[in-house]
Amino acid sequence: MKKYICISIMFGILSALIFISYSFSDIKTVHSCILKQTEYSEKLNVSGEFESRDKTYIYLSYPVYIKDVYVKPNSYVNKGQALFSIDKEKMFSVLSGSYPEDLYEKINYDSVSSIASVSSIDTAALYNMPETVYSSSDGIITQLNVYPGAVVMANQHLAVLTQSDCIMARFTLSQIDYGKIRIGDNVNITPLAFQDSSYSGVISSENAVVKKQNTAVGSKVVVDVFATVDNPDSKAADGLQINGTVSIGQPVIIQTLDYKFINQDKQGQYVFVYENGKAAKKYIETGIETDKYTEIRTVFPQDTVFVICDNLADGDRVILGN
Repeated sequence: MKKYICISIMFGILSALIFISYSFSDIKTVHSCILKQTEYSEKLNVSGEFESRDKTYIYLSYPVYIKDVYVKPNSYVNKGQALFSIDKEKMFSVLSGSYPEDLYEKINYDSVSSIASVSSIDTAALYNMPETVYSSSDGIITQLNVYPGAVVMANQHLAVLTQSDCIMARFTLSQIDYGKIRIGDNVNITPLAFQDSSYSGVISSENAVVKKQNTAVGSKVVVDVFATVDNPDSKAADGLQINGTVSIGQPVIIQTLDYKFINQDKQGQYVFVYENGKAAKKYIETGIETDKYTEIRTVFPQDTVFVICDNLADGDRVILGN
């Protein structure tokens, strides 16, 4: 008799263990999260280029023969740094009417009269001609129009020096988009050439410029607007093409959820929420979408927990993981 009782007890324990094992194997471990309160502003995508509002054009009022060049385009220079040197001896030869062979070969017919005009400069002026041209301020050489052995005409731009701390962003907008932005709107700026670099700025009070832009089907009216650039560096060069994202309108607070928690079937978008140890399927209405989150317009209780795991179905028993 005792033997049968022991067998019955062991059978009961084994059945219980099998039931418990089966029950726990049927429970899925899920990832969870709750809705977040996110500040959002409508975005406007724009394009344009960096533009310096403070440029220095370096030129001389008489023709010169360039001897050596000490800088390169887009190089940063300090005030007083040597830019290039002038060969005064060759210019004295021009004044005397004898053109050195290497100089004569560089002169075209249109330039002869300009070179000859140096004869109007007296000898004292030639003696006072600087042998070296120096930078008048700190900045970036955004244009360099000379090279060793070059003959440069009077009043020709030898170089353009741009002050990097005076860089602004110029965006070209349609009339409709221009009506959407306001002075003081924040803008995020990314150079096309340096996708890993970004700058912040603010739409400036500087006057917008209305102009006509030619297209393949005619012309259209566009508007150039300007934005200040916070902490520009040497990459923020004059003329560099850029893209921008302008935050327009008053910021609003929206309910957002990581897009990974959102699914879709024939009936629409849905999520799973945690209810009494089970996953409950709920259809939702969404709004704004970004690469990081989706706006949830359906109203949920504040403490709602959203869950996700592979092959999750409505009514599945779940346990919350990380």
